Amino acid sequence: MKNNLAVYLNFPFDGTNPSIRLRLLNIRKPLRKLGIDTDHVYRYEDLALYQNILVGHFSKEAVEQCKNLRKQGKTLFYSHTEDLWNLEHQSETFNLCDYIICCSTALAQTTQSRLTSTFTKCIVIPDMAEGPHPTNGQTPHKPVDKQELLVVYCGMGGNSHLAKNLKPTIEKLGMKLIMITEHGDADIKWNRDTYLQDMAKADIAICPQNYELQPCKSNVKLSVAMSLGLPTISSPLQAYKEIVREGYNGLIASNDQEWESAFIKLKDYQTRCKLSKAAYETGLQCWPERIAEKYRDLLLTCQKKIIFVNNTLPQKYLSYGDRVLETLRFAGQAVYEEYRYEDIDCLPQNVDMQVFIEVRYDTEELEHPIKVPRVLITQEDLNINHLPHFNLIITPNKQLAEKWTQRGFVNVHWVENLETLSYQLLKNLLGEDITSKRQSHNLLLHDAHINAFHHLIPPEERWNSGNRDKEHIKFTMENTKPGDRVLDIGSADGWLSLYLATQNRQVSALEFVQRGMDWMQQHAQRLGVSIDLRKGFIENVDQAFVPFKFDRILAYEILEHVDYFRIHWYLYKMEKLLNPGGSILVSLPLQDINDNPEHLWAPSEKLIKKVFQGKKNLTVKWTDIPNHGVPGVWFVRYNV
Repeated sequence: MKNNLAVYLNFPFDGTNPSIRLRLLNIRKPLRKLGIDTDHVYRYEDLALYQNILVGHFSKEAVEQCKNLRKQGKTLFYSHTEDLWNLEHQSETFNLCDYIICCSTALAQTTQSRLTSTFTKCIVIPDMAEGPHPTNGQTPHKPVDKQELLVVYCGMGGNSHLAKNLKPTIEKLGMKLIMITEHGDADIKWNRDTYLQDMAKADIAICPQNYELQPCKSNVKLSVAMSLGLPTISSPLQAYKEIVREGYNGLIASNDQEWESAFIKLKDYQTRCKLSKAAYETGLQCWPERIAEKYRDLLLTCQKKIIFVNNTLPQKYLSYGDRVLETLRFAGQAVYEEYRYEDIDCLPQNVDMQVFIEVRYDTEELEHPIKVPRVLITQEDLNINHLPHFNLIITPNKQLAEKWTQRGFVNVHWVENLETLSYQLLKNLLGEDITSKRQSHNLLLHDAHINAFHHLIPPEERWNSGNRDKEHIKFTMENTKPGDRVLDIGSADGWLSLYLATQNRQVSALEFVQRGMDWMQQHAQRLGVSIDLRKGFIENVDQAFVPFKFDRILAYEILEHVDYFRIHWYLYKMEKLLNPGGSILVSLPLQDINDNPEHLWAPSEKLIKKVFQGKKNLTVKWTDIPNHGVPGVWFVRYNV
């Protein structure tokens, strides 16, 4: 995502207003220091250069502009500071933004409950305690040991009467109240250039708040006072309680008695020194630099980057791929960068997802192992050789979805209306665990396959006839020796496991079809050999044999029956069971998946090299199988 931010100021504003000054005007410079290209932008047409837009105003015009910005894939933020609702165009504007940046936790919770958008999220970034602040570690306020203490209230708006109500208590204790406001009756008129220095001259800062009537207010009055190193007393507003540790960095008072008690405590010079130091450390977290870091982190992490490969061409106005892209962009939560089919050999990998609209190329050219979740959205009855290369397949065609699911592609989903697509929906579908679906499909398929035989073939016949079986025996004997612990995954009727057991290999086997297991056990007893046979799927092979380890693990004509995009996961499960120096032995037949309804991808030399790239001591051997429906087999060996 582009590291930039437009603070959009297309409305008349008062630069002295804290909501405008602290959250829109003052954020530019500290963000630029952090490397975020931030600008105040006053015209809509100038927003084209920016990925992220911070909005601070709602109107009929703002609503239309936000709609258009969403369609362009912009990320919209709204700076929210007041617990007001049902203002004209407010709800519409808020529900078009990706994030509502609230000044307090209470405001975020209240606002989130009012939103109807599925993609708008409320987050909290406090108001900044504006500077300048000293860089030498010295607090602007330094406690002084004296008798007549100055108590300061500094604030805008209508809450100054709460401070005036405390004046009799303050004066009774021999203290003096100083009011810094924009009102005409202020002791010191609020001035942007001098109010911090005026506050720092006081001995105590007070932050009274009508917390029951206005529970969503920010902590800004308190954080400003703390950032100066002033000892503070504040009302139990939630935003205040979140940063005050009673008696350590401040005091909380909720009634007249507690206020008076707090003032009495602060008459003690040592107590003021202690609270001053701790308050300053707390206030540091609200300095402009720290608040800017929160905005930076949000900009860098809030959005996911998606590569959108649009393989549809516009006919008259927009292709359906263009409409899907517009839908996804409008739904927010991610930034979509558009590519075309000619770009598949240069797609970025440092992204969160790749979304493909249709297929117009050789999918074998796509990256493997699949490092980035890959989604295919299609309306076409594609050649199924394309399907194995995607983690998730979405189609609005119900019959197509049913056809492909029955064929074994359990990662296919029917989405009737593509206008309901969103990043969150894609993420949720990708997050589904398809393991149980894969096991159920394979169990049904292979149960039917083995049960179709009236009589299974005795193992001796398999050993002595048929080039395909003989080549598997030859490869295995070349790569094992007597005494080796050998695991045969997907042992079927056990013909190879039984042979190895007669050749003094210590054999374990994994199978999930009961008839094949029964046949193996029957012949093991007849042949007088012992096999550790367990029922299970390759998906849980690592659990089935714990804590045993093996010298050789066989996966013969197995991997083409599982999901291509998860092969690295299957290999990892097998590798965990190997002894040091052990080997994985694999065979893969040359057969198109259109010709074998049990296969889920078609091995080729190109794909095999991709699957096993980087494996230690890797050998790949092609073997012809004459006079057979399968013309040949690749035998693969590697060490771990």
